[in-house]
Amino acid sequence: MRHSFRNRFGTFDLVGELWVEGKALHAHWKLENAPPPQPWFALYLESAGAGPWSETARPVYAGDGNVLQDPAAFTLGFDGHRLSTSYADFDFADGLAMLEAVDVPPNFLQVDPNTRTYSLRAAPEQTMTFIPSHSAWDAVKIWRDINGLRPVAASSTCGLRPVRTTTGRATARFMIASPRAKFGRMPSIGSAAPWAAMRRRSPRAATTS
Repeated sequence: MRHSFRNRFGTFDLVGELWVEGKALHAHWKLENAPPPQPWFALYLESAGAGPWSETARPVYAGDGNVLQDPAAFTLGFDGHRLSTSYADFDFADGLAMLEAVDVPPNFLQVDPNTRTYSLRAAPEQTMTFIPSHSAWDAVKIWRDINGLRPVAASSTCGLRPVRTTTGRATARFMIASPRAKFGRMPSIGSAAPWAAMRRRSPRAATTS
């Protein structure tokens, strides 16, 4: 599908391509014939997402461990704590589960039961993937098998070793890269924050910096 637009900078086309591959529907969106960037002006897809659904979602699965039952309208911004994944699942009242994924970092998750809107929003050029299934667990297994992401190979030259850092009366333990032991993830710096150590600070230490 192709939609043509015109503004004072020129004409451009929004191009969408839909295809089914295996158990997933893919939708790719991009701009063509866009005017070249100028100072204080660049044309790009700012936000794209799915429109209203025909049913209301009961549980919404988004991010690591987030399950929202019968939620009111909300938006969940993308970061490492709230919406930390590029996919989400919506279990609709009629028994259908729908996983939506994007191949770029999403801007946020939009949920509004009043308009039956449940969608990731993302920019710029992107491919959306929709996987219908009987449950979120079945859908996420399909996504795992088709998304092309694989664990990083183990490295024999990088491991983790603990270090301690002290600020005032609070002591925290961190893990940094070490070239001694085998480490089955990407050979780069990792960290583990010990919240218990931070909670042990005295009230005076907690209020001074």
